[in-house]
Amino acid sequence: YISVFHSKDIYAMRSFSINGMFDKIKDVIFTDLIFNNIIFNLLLSIICLFIYNKNKTKSKISIISLCIMCAFSLYLIFYKIYNLEEINLSLISYFNFIFIVMYLISFIVFITENLKGNEKVFILFLIGCICFIVGPLFVVNPVDNRCMLPPYVIMVLILVILFDNAKIKNIDQILKFSSIFISFMFLLLYGAIFRYEYIRTKYINNHKGEDLVLYGLPSDEYIFYDHMKEYLYNFKEFYNIKDDVKLVSYKEWKKMK
Repeated sequence: YISVFHSKDIYAMRSFSINGMFDKIKDVIFTDLIFNNIIFNLLLSIICLFIYNKNKTKSKISIISLCIMCAFSLYLIFYKIYNLEEINLSLISYFNFIFIVMYLISFIVFITENLKGNEKVFILFLIGCICFIVGPLFVVNPVDNRCMLPPYVIMVLILVILFDNAKIKNIDQILKFSSIFISFMFLLLYGAIFRYEYIRTKYINNHKGEDLVLYGLPSDEYIFYDHMKEYLYNFKEFYNIKDDVKLVSYKEWKKMK
């Protein structure tokens, strides 16, 4: 951040446009930090339900904030299932922005109403840390997912603290089975990606000097350098592929076969 604000950073630059800052908050920061984390938001809503059910005193404002949080989590699932992100409507974009703001306010209200003592202070402190880390990104370009890594870590820490506070029965067994299932799922996923990447690299090495039509890797949203449409130059440079080589997606390659 210091090098950026002294104009010594070759990667990022400052941008003080009010409209640009608002669009960045609406379309980049909120989207990458909150809107794309469906599993995190769903887990957060479920844990808050357990915390609310555990507490003896149940205020109306806690019910309202909890309903907004659950509605937001369900909306994210609906949004992804029906591919609403492909509908390029500014109205939906503004609706998402307003919904995210309501979700964040509801979460803070829920924490202040249902947690006590050091846990409440610590979680509010962590939320402040997220704002402090993300804040300078409002005036820096470009902003992408890797800028969100520290806030992601803090968000997971908040989730762990709330897990402990919820006092869910048999939580150890649930976490063990969940960890095994998720680990096995990602092992299969990256195993398939590695297998196709190995075949593709071997194919490239055996046909050097020729014009090649390459296929993308399956589940390429889980890896960085295979996003050919967004990072075409980086992809070709990483694999030493000529600029004039035509690249097609995995689905297009399957049709060509």
